[in-house]
Amino acid sequence: MAGWSGWGWGMMLFSLLGMALLVALSVDLVYWIATRFRTAGRAEDSALTVLQKRYARGEIDDEEFDHRRDRLTADDGRH
Repeated sequence: MAGWSGWGWGMMLFSLLGMALLVALSVDLVYWIATRFRTAGRAEDSALTVLQKRYARGEIDDEEFDHRRDRLTADDGRH
């Protein structure tokens, strides 16, 4: 048992805590990425839904609706 002195147990505990921290950070990163993409998709749908509701209530005309819808759904990201 020469390798299991005080430093041996301390290093083993330190390694286990380090691995647990690494796993926790990995899980947190995956969760953060998943929620970020899900929230971004909802925000875009939400803006389009609001626009459709305003159009249905008659607050904006056909031209304004088409212009704003085109800007919301543009793929190139320019405004």
